[in-house]
Amino acid sequence: MNQQASPATRKTTIWIALAVAAVAVLGAGSYIFDIPPSSDNLVGTIQPAQRYRAPEQIQAKDVKLDDQAIALALQSEVVVKLVKDPQFQALARNPAALSAVAANINAFAALAREPKMFALMAANASAFGALASNAQVFAAVLSNPESFARYASNTKAFSAAASNASAVAEMSANAAAFQALASNSHAMAGIAAKPQVFADLAANATAAKALAADAHAMAMIAAAPSMFASMAAHSAAFSHLAAAPQSLAALNANSHVLAAIQAAPAAFINVAASNAANASASNAAQAMHK
Repeated sequence: MNQQASPATRKTTIWIALAVAAVAVLGAGSYIFDIPPSSDNLVGTIQPAQRYRAPEQIQAKDVKLDDQAIALALQSEVVVKLVKDPQFQALARNPAALSAVAANINAFAALAREPKMFALMAANASAFGALASNAQVFAAVLSNPESFARYASNTKAFSAAASNASAVAEMSANAAAFQALASNSHAMAGIAAKPQVFADLAANATAAKALAADAHAMAMIAAAPSMFASMAAHSAAFSHLAAAPQSLAALNANSHVLAAIQAAPAAFINVAASNAANASASNAAQAMHK
C-alpha cells in the first residue's frame, strides 16, 4: 500500500516549488524588465572579498535552516545574480558540471575569491588535484611557488626531491608529506602529465600566496577532494565559470545561501538549469527577430 507523504515533506516540496517558480520569474523578467534593477547602488552589489580572519568565522554547516528559510534563500538576490550570469548559465547547461558545483559549493565559492587561481586550476585540474591530494604539499607549493618553478621542465627531479624531501630546502619543513606524495604513483602521474603547472604558479605567485594564506579557502578545498576530478572531466564548462567568478564569489559572504544550497542541492540545480534554459530560449527568440 502506498504511503501518503508526510505534512513536513509536503511543506518542503511546496516551499521549494515556490522558490523555483519565483526565481524563474525573476530570471525571465530580468531580460525584459531588468528585474532586479542593475543600478550601482543595488543592495548586494558584489564587493571585493574579505580575507578570512578568524577560525570561528561562521560556515554554512553551522547555519540551521527550516524549509521556509531554504525557499527564501534560493530566491535571494545573490542566487538570482549568480544564475543570471551568462558564464554560470553556460556551465548550468552541463548537468554533471552543475551537480559538481552544487555538491562542492563551499569550495568553489571560496576559490572564486582568487580568480587567477580559479582559472589556473580549471585549466590544469588534474595536476592541481594531484598536488591537493596532500594538503601540506599543496600549501607548501602555493606558499613558495618560485622555489618549485625549476621542476616545470624536470618532473623526474621533482620526484627524486620529494622522495628525499628532508634534504631539499623548499620541502624539508613538510618532508613526510612530500615523501608520501612521492609514493603515490597516481598523484605523481598527474603532476608529470602537466609539469608546466609549476611555472604557471610562479608566474601567478601573488595569487598563489594569497590563496595559501586564506585558511578558510584552503580548508574548503581540502574538504572537497572531488572538485578537481569534476573540473578535469568538464573542463570546458568550468572554464566558463572561471572566466567570470564574481557572482559565485558573492555566495561566500552569505552563509545562509550556502547552507540552503547544501540542504537542497536538487532545488538549486533546478533553479539554475531552468534559468539557463530560459536564457537560451530568450536568446534564440531575439536572434530570430533580428
